[in-house]
Amino acid sequence: MDLVSWKQNYTTGNEDIDAQHRYFANLINRINHELLKPSDVSYQTKLLQELHSYSQFHFLSEENIMYKLGVSNLEEHKTMHILLSDTLNDMISRIESKQILPLQILQFLTNWFVSHTTEEDLKNFSVR
Repeated sequence: MDLVSWKQNYTTGNEDIDAQHRYFANLINRINHELLKPSDVSYQTKLLQELHSYSQFHFLSEENIMYKLGVSNLEEHKTMHILLSDTLNDMISRIESKQILPLQILQFLTNWFVSHTTEEDLKNFSVR
């Protein structure tokens, strides 16, 4: 079962951002399928590393696009990205040290993706 199914209301109208968000949704779904399996901890760790690396790329890319577009709340959005990144890093470390369950990071990722995309990103990129 997928946690995040792409919906039209996730579409910002910015081709690059939408493509990156689709990748994020797919990555969250892959992580969901793999973290719930009791096997291959090495692969699970690599997926979490991919998530961390991709989030850093996406946040920087999104901020660059916002800068180019002259979005007025860029600094506020950057602060949100820093907080999201810090939370994600903390959760990944806690999963790796078995302090939290994979389900907790999956809930965080799903909630974050839906709320950040439909609330914050849409108000900055939407062309509707």
